[in-house]
Amino acid sequence: MPDAPTGMVKVTVQGVSKYAQTLTETGIGNVISAKMRIAIVKKATANPNAKEVCEEINNEVGRVSYATVLKVIKAAGIDLTEAASERMKRRHADPEFAARLAAGASERMKRLHTDPDFAARQAAGARKSLKRLHTDPQFAARHAAAAGARLKRLHADPEYSAANRERMKRRRRDPEFARQQAAAASERMKRHHADPAFEARRIAGIRKAKAKRRDRP
Repeated sequence: MPDAPTGMVKVTVQGVSKYAQTLTETGIGNVISAKMRIAIVKKATANPNAKEVCEEINNEVGRVSYATVLKVIKAAGIDLTEAASERMKRRHADPEFAARLAAGASERMKRLHTDPDFAARQAAGARKSLKRLHTDPQFAARHAAAAGARLKRLHADPEYSAANRERMKRRRRDPEFARQQAAAASERMKRHHADPAFEARRIAGIRKAKAKRRDRP
């Protein structure tokens, strides 16, 4: 007999006998008849698709549950994994199926995002992930460069620039915001002055300015 296709097994008298013993040991043999068991194994060997095998058995032999069909196929040693993987690959290659799958995923995510617990867990996970990323110097440098480039593009837009000026005017009228901004500027200057290179440039600039004033007629 030629080799069975991938994911299938050959049905032999010895194989069926050994398989019947396995069913007796697992208790499945007490649930369905020997005729039905053999029919399930033969159909699963020809078509390793448990759902279709279950439908065919229910139509041709007798009533049986999907769970029982799966147990019988597993006891017979038939592997459904590879065949299922191939079926899914073919389905995902179908644009219509892929579109339905994407639409379903989108609806599911919309429902999840309306759940406050899920939204809180997702926000906490995102913050934790960003903290880890920002501890990586290379990521932090790339992030800062991208943010700087994005701000330059925005400020080059006259409409954005005008709206930003108005927004900042309104915010500066808020005493709390003004206090926070002053504190941030103070901290930034402290960091700058703690940098020897910055301090050297600052002192050199002061000396240069003084020299220019002395040289004026």
